[in-house]
Amino acid sequence: TANGTLKVVDFGLAQFDVAAQDLASVTRLTDPGTMAGTPPYMAPEQLLGKPTGPRTDQFAFGVLLYELLTGQRPYKLQRDTAAALEEAITEADVPLASARVADPRLARALRGDIDTILAKALKKDLGERYPSVESMAADIARHLAGQPVLARPDSFLYRATKFVRRHSAGMAAGALVFASLTAGVAGTLIEALRAERLAVQAQEERDDALNQLKFAEAAESFMRFLLSESSGKPFTTAELLARANEVVDTQYANDAALRARMQLMLADLFGELRDYKQVVSVLERAKTSADAAGIFSL
Repeated sequence: TANGTLKVVDFGLAQFDVAAQDLASVTRLTDPGTMAGTPPYMAPEQLLGKPTGPRTDQFAFGVLLYELLTGQRPYKLQRDTAAALEEAITEADVPLASARVADPRLARALRGDIDTILAKALKKDLGERYPSVESMAADIARHLAGQPVLARPDSFLYRATKFVRRHSAGMAAGALVFASLTAGVAGTLIEALRAERLAVQAQEERDDALNQLKFAEAAESFMRFLLSESSGKPFTTAELLARANEVVDTQYANDAALRARMQLMLADLFGELRDYKQVVSVLERAKTSADAAGIFSL
């Protein structure tokens, strides 16, 4: 300036804030077809002599941030010439910042939001960039605060991840509470299942005891019936079993399960008399009775 103050003019080239008397001498810098600025930090539209605006400044800011974070400018030049630089800025894809650093920890820090912010800032198409340096800075501030950045496509998963990171302490406490509740509910369910299993087991034991009692009562009644038929007559054990074998089917015609058990008892008694022919015969009938009762094992 007139008093010797140095001004950096790589920013704000589209809208100089100067006194009216100086306007004529500087507006030519932003005329179409006129290139002003430091070439490595220029936006494609500057190099091509197209109209510029706030998004042009935002591009230069993106180049500076990329260089600050990676130690390198966004473009890998095949040859160190002005033509190669222009070709890179206007045509070449910009590598992700996280891919340009050797330190794995720095790469992890850049991966995600920062890569996305820089990719948006360095778009070739002026309309796809941030509308201003301030809007880009606001996105960086959101990233630092753990909030969703606007450069990233909005999605539920992304917002949920950001929410968890911002509220990690509260989420950890909530997770502990949830884990405790889950453990409590799981314990209650396990106890309930155990109690139900014991109840079923008790019911099965009760039913078995009742069946045993029913069989004992039936056997006693059957023997009294046989003895009453032979009252006053002498008989041998073999004769008593033969009579029992004759009437057992009719006595328990309506209860196949009980008939099968009585026939098994008779087969056992015939075995004690070593009458194996009768044992086989009675066992075959017992199997028929068991099949009719739906009993698959005796």
